[in-house]
Amino acid sequence: MKDDPFAQEYKESIDADAVCGGCGRINPEGTLICKGCGNNLRDQRLLRLAADQKLTGEEETAKRNSLLKSGLTVLGILLVIWVGMNAGRIMGMVVPGSETDSTGEAANAIPVHPAKFWEADGAPFEKMTEDLKGRFPTESEADTARLNPPSSSAPNGYFALFEKVGTAERFVGAGCAALEGEKVRFVAALNDGTELRGLATLAESAVATVDWHMSGLQREGKYYAGAGSAVPQADGAYQIIARSEIVPQVFQAVAYPMSAR
Repeated sequence: MKDDPFAQEYKESIDADAVCGGCGRINPEGTLICKGCGNNLRDQRLLRLAADQKLTGEEETAKRNSLLKSGLTVLGILLVIWVGMNAGRIMGMVVPGSETDSTGEAANAIPVHPAKFWEADGAPFEKMTEDLKGRFPTESEADTARLNPPSSSAPNGYFALFEKVGTAERFVGAGCAALEGEKVRFVAALNDGTELRGLATLAESAVATVDWHMSGLQREGKYYAGAGSAVPQADGAYQIIARSEIVPQVFQAVAYPMSAR
C-alpha cells in the first residue's frame, strides 16, 4: 500500500514557549500549561509572535512608542500584555485587608502590607541594608562584576544590578541576598533612592519567586507591593523580572554576583 502523501498534515504538535513569562519557570518541551502557575504557554507564544510582528510593522501606536522609550524588549511587551489580561486576578491580591465585601469577591484575597518590611518585620532587612550600603559598588566595580561573572552562583551574597534597556544594560544599583533553607531574604538599593525588601521562595532549578504579599518597595517615603522572579543564567548571573503597584511596565534586570556574604 502506498504511503499517504498527506499523512503529515494530521500530526498534532504543541507550539508553545518553554519559559513561562508569568513565573519564569522552565517547562519541558511540548508543555501546554505552565507547571508553576498555570499560564497557557501556547497563548503566550502567540502573544510573543504578535508582539514581534508589531515591532517590525510600519505603524507605531502610542503604546508601542511608550514601551520603546522605556527600553523594554519583546519579552517585556509580552509580559505587559499578560499582566493586562490578568489584572483582575493580580490586583485582587493587592488589598489592604482581608475582609469580605458584600459580594463575597474578596474572601480569598491575600492582604499585603509592604511597609512591614521596614517596620514590624524590618530588623533583619535593616541589617542587610546597612551591610549593602557599606559594600555598595562603584560603576567601575559593577562593570567588573558584569564582565567577569562566575560560572555558577547561589542566591547568597552581594550583586550588581543592571537594568536591561533594549540590547544594552545600565547600572542601576546593588542587592544583597541571604539563603535561608528554601527561602531567600533579599534587599536592593537603586541609584534613584528606591529600596526593595522581601522574602522569596526557591523553586526547582534554583528559580526564586516572590509573591505580592512577600515583598515591598519604598520610594520617597511611600510603600508599594511588588512581585517577581529571579532565574539563574548559564554565566552565573540572575535574570530578574519584577512588577510593582507604581507603574504598569515590567522591570527587567540582571543581577551579577560580586562576592559571597
